[in-house]
Amino acid sequence: MNILAITGAGLSVGSGLPTYRGAQGRYTAIEAEYGMPVEKIVSVDTLNNRPELLWKHWLNMHAHYAQATPSIGHFALKRLSEAANEYMEVTQNVDGLSLKTGIDPRNVIELHGSAQRYVCQKCGFHHQLGLTSDMIIPPRCYRCRDPENAFIRPDVVMFGENVDENDMNRAIDYAMKVDLVIVTGTTLAFLYLIAILAAAVEAGAKVIYIDPEADREHPMFYTAPDHEKLINATTAIRSTADEALCKLVPALIEGDVAALAEFGL
Repeated sequence: MNILAITGAGLSVGSGLPTYRGAQGRYTAIEAEYGMPVEKIVSVDTLNNRPELLWKHWLNMHAHYAQATPSIGHFALKRLSEAANEYMEVTQNVDGLSLKTGIDPRNVIELHGSAQRYVCQKCGFHHQLGLTSDMIIPPRCYRCRDPENAFIRPDVVMFGENVDENDMNRAIDYAMKVDLVIVTGTTLAFLYLIAILAAAVEAGAKVIYIDPEADREHPMFYTAPDHEKLINATTAIRSTADEALCKLVPALIEGDVAALAEFGL
């Protein structure tokens, strides 16, 4: 079986990282602390005009990422990647936890970038940074002739930026040959995620959508060209990522018909 997993922040809840929204969400806390929307804080405009603000936020986020270890859900997907005929994970997460499981990095597309990578926004040089709470921010690129204006940035997709076109094309191409899509830990708030799902369903794939508030008639599904086909192909499982994946993955590997029936397979 060829399998595609689309993952988001909910997958890392079991690692001790909060989701982005909600009462305990990362973005909720950031907005309360700085008194401005996160879409403004984590943006190229802020990087250019108030880089110390963006980096203050980033150091706080990175401290959480650095301490986190993969959850049982992450390891379940790693096990699935080894058992599937072909496997790909398209993740919105920048925490790097999927790769920390030891999964083949060729099987992971970090659609929003990685907290482990840093790049000069002026010359594009990739830097290795050891981040500390007392470091001088923003860090500057020593390779540029004008280092005062050459800020280093996290190699992540900020608000207002597009995801990498090559990554999207790779995800779409793979989606068109899968039998099953597992969506977990994401609210599917971005149209490009629906585009990946729609490509898979158009090719005949089934979709398992795992989320505590999962709904097979997700409002974003109606943005798909053939939304009825997407809805009909989807089974919604209201569960956490860890709980559901620990049941689904063994059932897929062992071919447990009764267990798979609970997931609409």
